[in-house]
Amino acid sequence: RPGQDPVALEQPDPETALPVEEESLPAPATLSDVINFTEYEIVDEGKIEEDLSLATFLEPYSISVGIVDQLTQQAETFDIFDLEEGHNYVLLGTKERSNKLRYLIYTPNIYQHLVFKLHTPAKVQLIKRAVKHELRESSAIIDTSLLQAFEENKIPFSVLSQMEEAMAWTLDFYQLERNDRFKVIYEVTVSDGQEEEVGQVQAVYFETGKKEYYAFYFDELAEKGYYNQDGRPMKSTFLNSPIKYGRISSPYNARGRLHPIKGVTIPHLGTDYAAKEGTEIRSVADGVVSIAAFKANNGNYVKIRHNETYESQYLHMKGFRTGIREGTRVKQGEVIGYVGMTGLATGPHVCFRFWKNKKQVNHLEENLVQPVRFNREQQERFFAHRDSLKSRIDEM
Repeated sequence: RPGQDPVALEQPDPETALPVEEESLPAPATLSDVINFTEYEIVDEGKIEEDLSLATFLEPYSISVGIVDQLTQQAETFDIFDLEEGHNYVLLGTKERSNKLRYLIYTPNIYQHLVFKLHTPAKVQLIKRAVKHELRESSAIIDTSLLQAFEENKIPFSVLSQMEEAMAWTLDFYQLERNDRFKVIYEVTVSDGQEEEVGQVQAVYFETGKKEYYAFYFDELAEKGYYNQDGRPMKSTFLNSPIKYGRISSPYNARGRLHPIKGVTIPHLGTDYAAKEGTEIRSVADGVVSIAAFKANNGNYVKIRHNETYESQYLHMKGFRTGIREGTRVKQGEVIGYVGMTGLATGPHVCFRFWKNKKQVNHLEENLVQPVRFNREQQERFFAHRDSLKSRIDEM
């Protein structure tokens, strides 16, 4: 390992201008085709602690300059220019007392090993790892929070972000309550028998507020994505909420509510989402910023025109994201500003307002789902795919 005593291992005599062994046989299938493991033992193993050149990594082991130069040149043909931080390595030496270093096995990714032969003739070989994709199932009941449920049940957090993506247009993650439950099926990549990488979330189920929600991933269309039980896209033209985490502190109320500062009952034509100051605020859909300004009541606020029918507005911001100004084009989910309490506000929140045909409406009551885009053959394949996943979810 870099930094250890360089005299701890006896190495081959230094040589220069070493010949490169010609490759005449088929590429080896496994590590055992290259290395007779009965002849060697592990001298060192671990993870690369920082990006290093091969020469720097091998420097403590006194490998000859000629060998290192040849190995470096050969490794570059595989697009390996450095040993990268976080990747695994194993050093093998002879079992004899002198323990001469013979091989470095470096794992640049989940699909391959790179074997460096550290003695004459110097050689680098690429070995494909035994990789397969499997499905994993997880489920949990929420006690305090969705995040804690993931942690307690040891579900990878990368699954959480995909679940949120699947349900972002349907569920308000601020409103999840104790005893709500979820189930999820996701892919993992297994290399050499070890689970190494989380892949695509294939199915999600949520039970909340006595309602059930399913989402199934389907990739046979130009735009891959999630669909509900009926084959309708989960993705709507508009996000369900302008922030990822928080809670509705004051709902839309056209009849009126007691204003917390003015002390009179007036209509509340927006939905207040309470969140920590500085929380990112997202545009709920593609559009063009029509206003980014300050007003006494609104504080810092942004208004976005999405099309001829719909507009959205975000009030009481701490500040705008750099570059957000009148005329700026934004994409759905793009950060436009940060939660604050400017203007008439008693605490950090964003008052979200939504216009339809120039009239303010409750965005949570609008039907904004895109139309079905399956042809008949795709629909049949989707329903077969759905049934297979749903039966697994229902049995969990």
